[in-house]
Amino acid sequence: FKNYDTTFFHTKNWKEKMGIDKAYNRRMIISPFLSNKQLASFNEQTKERLIVFSRKNELDKLPKSLIEAIDPYCFKQEIVDHHLYENAEEGEQDEYDVKEWDNNLHAKIYIRENEIGVFWDLGSANCSNSAFYGNIEFMLHLQGNNQTTNIKQVFEELTKEYNGVTVFKKYVRTGDDHEAE
Repeated sequence: FKNYDTTFFHTKNWKEKMGIDKAYNRRMIISPFLSNKQLASFNEQTKERLIVFSRKNELDKLPKSLIEAIDPYCFKQEIVDHHLYENAEEGEQDEYDVKEWDNNLHAKIYIRENEIGVFWDLGSANCSNSAFYGNIEFMLHLQGNNQTTNIKQVFEELTKEYNGVTVFKKYVRTGDDHEAE
């Protein structure tokens, strides 16, 4: 990364720093919580298909028409349901202490690209109405190197297999295919 800046939502220029009202060639959003309004807005300002990584239950809430307009990916359920198994005592191979914890997506990252460069926004803001229109949020803005911080590189890292396991999978709506509000 070659440049950085910070901002709090809803101070002067926060929308400009996040590229909210500006068109970009490509965008990727990683957020555990989503709102139809905010995603639709980003999608309208993106020339190529918007790539979204989120929780399956959040993607399930989106309208079918928006899901069909974006490239959605979700945290694999096997990762969400994972339990930490630790040896209760060293050397005891058969006895384990099982620890459970919330193992779902928590990162909030916005990446956008245009002819000028690659821009990352990292911080506390979910891609939600509450974050963009109510909460006080803090974001770090970075300008990246097109060769190593671009969306293609990040996408490949998030979707590749590690030791036989992938963390994210292409989202497929299951069960009730109702049109979400």
